[in-house]
This record gives sequence, structure tokens and C-alpha cells, in this order.
Amino acid sequence: MRSTPRRILLASVCVLSLGLASSAQTPFGFTIDQSQSNWTYSGTATVLGQTGNIVGNPSNSFQVFGDASGILTGGGSPIATAQFAGANAMVTPDIDASLEVPLPFGGAIAVATIKVTNLVFDLQSTVGTVSSSGSVTADVTLAIVSGTATLDIIGFGVQSLDLAGLFAPATTFTGQLTGDGSSFTFDTTQLTSSIDVSDPTLGLAATLMVTGQVVSTYDCPAALVGSPNSISITSGGTQSLTLSTCVEQANSLFFIVGSASGSSPGIPIGPGQVLPLNIPDPYFDYTLLNPAGGLLSPGLSVLDASGVGLSSFTLPAGLLNAPAAGLQLNHAYVAFDSTATLTFVSNAAPLTLTL
Repeated sequence: MRSTPRRILLASVCVLSLGLASSAQTPFGFTIDQSQSNWTYSGTATVLGQTGNIVGNPSNSFQVFGDASGILTGGGSPIATAQFAGANAMVTPDIDASLEVPLPFGGAIAVATIKVTNLVFDLQSTVGTVSSSGSVTADVTLAIVSGTATLDIIGFGVQSLDLAGLFAPATTFTGQLTGDGSSFTFDTTQLTSSIDVSDPTLGLAATLMVTGQVVSTYDCPAALVGSPNSISITSGGTQSLTLSTCVEQANSLFFIVGSASGSSPGIPIGPGQVLPLNIPDPYFDYTLLNPAGGLLSPGLSVLDASGVGLSSFTLPAGLLNAPAAGLQLNHAYVAFDSTATLTFVSNAAPLTLTL
């Protein structure tokens, strides 16, 4: 048992000497926190020669909810860079406003009502460097994915405008990225974007200003997830294995192995570190000695710049006989830094073989 960690380490050093590297970036799925993502709007518009202010009816406030795609790269403290790679930020409630034209003797009169429904924003940013305090500065572009503006113009009737495809010029924001190892929160802090809307048939020229923030949270997944959790020995199949360290181990070498003898008590492989696979076990020896292929592939590779890796277990149809039905395999992986020092041990991902 004591020789097993040494064999894993030696295999890792051999691969490191080949100069493997990874530059890929895996997007993380952030969830937008509606309660903290608060916005307001204002603006001006000219319709049929009448110019006025866009005023909320009764309020100019709204929130956004939905999801956002973020790209985080490791190598900093622990994050080196952060970027918004898209969002599905849905506006709630629908926007109700009026176009109020000033009167020469004071006050204003509403010449049109405006209702915007099904409004969804996209959010894209440049790559921002994350400081040791978590501060991120980048340029962000806000675009409208979908939305319909319905104008009820006094003396003219109701008109509808499709807002999809409109966007605001890029603006610079300084946000904040915080994390505790199990989750990350990306807060844009305050954003101000200006979107122009026009329709020659109405003589419409409007500028809508939106100001607010997007607060989104990413919960780190389990270190190793297998899907599906069972495979038929008769028809065969593949279990996809997703390896994640939540960016702390970005660009690290990983070695994934398996056992058919259970996951507890496991194999002590370092101070306070236990690989959750039992030995002696023929399948463990097989995966250990075949890191470049075989049923489990790749067994030895590199986590990407976001600390994520992919492997898979593929069982050919008819390879195993009926007595193997009911057998449970477990897989787990370890990660090493550039000095071949063990830095991470995952959980065990089970796989049940069925008839």
C-alpha cells in the first residue's frame, strides 16, 4: 500500500516532463441574485415632433433575474482573471412609463404611454484582471436579447417596436469578485448604459438610460461528477467524468484512477489526504498502469485554466460476463502542481454495472 502513492507520483512526473499545458477556459454558470440586482431607467424621446422625458408609471425601478456565464481563470489569489461571457438577465416587472412633454406655462402633459414587455438583457465584458482584494475592471457591453415596446400615442394610436438587437456602447466598470472556496459572487457594482431607439415612421428618436448592477453567484460543483451513474454490460456505454477544483488547481496535472473494491477506508497518500479507493484491486492496478488509454481515458492530463478537466469511462458491449452485473466501480482523481507536489484529492464518483 505504501508504494502506491509513489507510483502515482512517478507517473505524474513523467507526464510533466512532456511539457503538457492547458489554455482552455471553461465557462461557469452564475445565477443572478434578483434581490441585489436593482436597476432604474430614465431618458428622453421625440415622437411625432414632440419631445419629452420618459417617466416611470408609477416607478422607474426594476430588477433582473436569470443566469450569466462567467469565465474565471486561476493563478491569482486564487483567481487571476474574470469575464462575463453572456447573460440571460430578465427584467421584472415589465416597464410602464409615459412620455411627458413640458408645457410652456409649467408642468408637463403625457402624450404617450410606453409599455416594455419580455425585456431580456445580455451582458458581455472584456477580460478583467482580478486584484488581490478581488477588484475587477473591464469594459462591458449591454445588449437587448428580446423585448417589445408598445406605444400608445395620443391622437395616433398604438404602435409596437421590436427591441431585440439594440445595444449600448461598451462602458467601463469596476466590479468585485469574492469567494470562499465553495462559491463565487461576481458583482458588477454600478453600471450605466445608454441605448438608442428609433423608428422613422413615427419620427421616434429615443435614448434610454439604465443604471444598476448585476450580482451573480456561482456554486462550485462536487470535485468529481459522473453521468450517467450506471452502464449496461450487455449494451455497453460511456460515463462522462467532469473534474472540477473550482479554479484553485488551474492548469494542474490530474491523474484519475478507479477501484472495484469500494471507496472506504481508502488509501492514505499524504498528510491528511486519503484517496477514496480501496486496494488491493485488479481494476485499480489496470487504471494505474494504463493512464494514456484503456477503459478510462484520459487517465492522465491537465486541468484547464478554470480548474476543470474531462475524462470518461467507456465499456464496450459484451466485454464483461453476466456475473459482473451489480458490480460498483468508483473513480477518483488527484492533482499535482508544477513541482509534482500533491495538491488535491477528489471525492469518489460511483458507477454501477447492470445487466
